[in-house]
Amino acid sequence: MQKKHWTAAEIDQLKALFPNTATAELIPIFGASYSLIANKAYRLGLKKSEEFMQAIGKVRDENLTKAGEKNRFVKGQAAHNKGKQMAKETYAKCANTMFKKGNLPHNTNYDGHIRKNADGYYEQRVELGRYEFCHRLLWQQHYGEIPAGKIVVFQDRNPENLTIENLLLIDRKEHMKRNSFLRFPVDLRNAILSLRTFKKQLHEYEKQNG
Repeated sequence: MQKKHWTAAEIDQLKALFPNTATAELIPIFGASYSLIANKAYRLGLKKSEEFMQAIGKVRDENLTKAGEKNRFVKGQAAHNKGKQMAKETYAKCANTMFKKGNLPHNTNYDGHIRKNADGYYEQRVELGRYEFCHRLLWQQHYGEIPAGKIVVFQDRNPENLTIENLLLIDRKEHMKRNSFLRFPVDLRNAILSLRTFKKQLHEYEKQNG
């Protein structure tokens, strides 16, 4: 197993160079292998700087772009098989697994299917490829079309409580007030602001100290 005795001067030099220098470029400077340098940097808590990583990423992206240029379609270029029919032998091999015109996948949902979205609201399929919020549909069943500029909301803010008695029709201005930070009592607003400040300071600390 390779070993290296690091002098105090070498350690100081490593601390100065490692954040902004490719590790491979440090090999001849310290006369050590890539792994020895990387392990020593890890034990010292050294990391590549954000500026260095961004520069490396930019170079990598440019290289990938250049590498793919010769195989990339240019604007207006037609596909090599455009207008050509599939060979009979190829068609025969895949005919049994082809979708027939108008055929739908086995897991296609039916009209009336209910699902819950990522925000916790229930939606119902009204036609192929289109869902509507269940609370809007429920309101329309009882009171007709929703006027332009109006929004149906839950009075108790709980989308699980999907009853007509819990629905309220409001305008967008009222909706903004309901969701505004200013709707909270002063002491709660101050607590929220303090929490936001703390999270921001914690993020900056973690960013600086790894």
